[in-house]
Amino acid sequence: ASWLFFAGIPQHLAQHLQFTAQEFVLDGKHKEAIPAALHALRFATEVYGSNSVQLVPAYLLLAEASAGVGRLPQASKYLSQAQWIVLRTPDCSVALQCKLHRSLGLFCAAEGDFEQALYHLANDVYLASSTFGLKSIETSGGYFHMANVFFQQNKTDIANSLYAKVEPHKQRGSPRIFHSQGRVAGTYSSGIQASHVKFTVRIKEKSH
Repeated sequence: ASWLFFAGIPQHLAQHLQFTAQEFVLDGKHKEAIPAALHALRFATEVYGSNSVQLVPAYLLLAEASAGVGRLPQASKYLSQAQWIVLRTPDCSVALQCKLHRSLGLFCAAEGDFEQALYHLANDVYLASSTFGLKSIETSGGYFHMANVFFQQNKTDIANSLYAKVEPHKQRGSPRIFHSQGRVAGTYSSGIQASHVKFTVRIKEKSH
């Protein structure tokens, strides 16, 4: 019995650290989120193995947190790892697939690859609507991010039609959810911008 108790400790630690990292990310504290997410990943790997789908949430958190501090290559690496695991897991939950596509879509949008961004976000919407319904809050999150991408492309008619699908949820008392969704999108965008600024500064330093 005592062995079972101690054996369960890494699993509980992984869950707790993942929750902690998520809270840091939602609060915009990306630097603080990284150590918690890394430890969550380590404990989850210890419990489930290095190829388990249980590691994907930690990878997605690490990607978002890394983007938030301007570490774009690292964020891309974490997203690729998460995608690789999901592709190798036929019975991966729809909710997790949606999260992955959304994260990939936001990363692509922040890099200016709008075609790939819309591809991933469309997959997010398709999976969410097929499982949770067209008018679900899960699906609306995808509409919201797709609308942002179309807006960035100056396709305001399409953007407004998608924003209209989101509005009922905001009116029904879900504005906090969409505030956090907007913050997630901003995280990737600001991460790209920070990376570009650092790159420009380094070029200027070398030229002097």
